[in-house]
Amino acid sequence: MKVEQETMYAAALQSLKGCGSRRLQALLDVCRSPSQAWDAVWDEELRRRTGIPAKIFSQLRQERDVFDWDTFQRRLSFYGVRPVALWDDDYPSWLPFIAQPPLVLFCQGTMERDSSSIAIVGSRKASPYGLNAAETLAAELAAQGFTIVSGGARGIDTRA
Repeated sequence: MKVEQETMYAAALQSLKGCGSRRLQALLDVCRSPSQAWDAVWDEELRRRTGIPAKIFSQLRQERDVFDWDTFQRRLSFYGVRPVALWDDDYPSWLPFIAQPPLVLFCQGTMERDSSSIAIVGSRKASPYGLNAAETLAAELAAQGFTIVSGGARGIDTRA
């Protein structure tokens, strides 16, 4: 399945360390689209309008400036992962109704429209045991037909 360009921009923005769904939403509120947010001049005016703290904004800008699109796309392909954004048709239909739904999900495998799904979330700074437990649990649930849902935060979410 071909991933839309705006979804790829959103996924790239969200993959920048420190840019979760809230900060991505702040960028979209100001810039109107992921591609416009990516291509914007990341100056003090944009920082002020998004409300992103100066230190984090500077880090995000630096990461965006050296972002390697080829490596990002190769990693997605290597792991068989595709980003799915809130505006995509295959975004889980029930998820927009929760408080603060993730703007971008990273999907490995398929998502059945009416399947049973479960979210596995946890610490971003997980222990090796926690990471292993999340991966094992997710694999066992997926083998039983569950769709594992995660917003893709580092740590437990990513490992699941």
